[in-house]
Amino acid sequence: MSEKGVTHRHGPASKRNDQPAPQECEPKFTIKDVFHGKKLDQAISPSVVNGLDIVPSALSFAAIESELISKIGRELILKKVLDEKIKQKYDFIIIDTPHLWNDLNKHALCCR
Repeated sequence: MSEKGVTHRHGPASKRNDQPAPQECEPKFTIKDVFHGKKLDQAISPSVVNGLDIVPSALSFAAIESELISKIGRELILKKVLDEKIKQKYDFIIIDTPHLWNDLNKHALCCR
């Protein structure tokens, strides 16, 4: 945009103020993949915060309850994938759940 001979350029973040552009990456696996049989350590990704790892989610994860409705023992899936090997890697494991009571909350509560 030009105004009285002054040009404003809005380029990539790496070009403005010498700030590096945030790294955009698509996770290879998400928590939904874990509920469908992938190993949890395959879905763990480092975050932008040093020492904080995450397991990304996806919008399609909202349908997981209906996808697993007929699976026996479905409330124990998360507990099984949080094995001792994973637990020993971390001081804390925080499981973020929806505010509504549903099967995803049961999964989290069964992980103790």
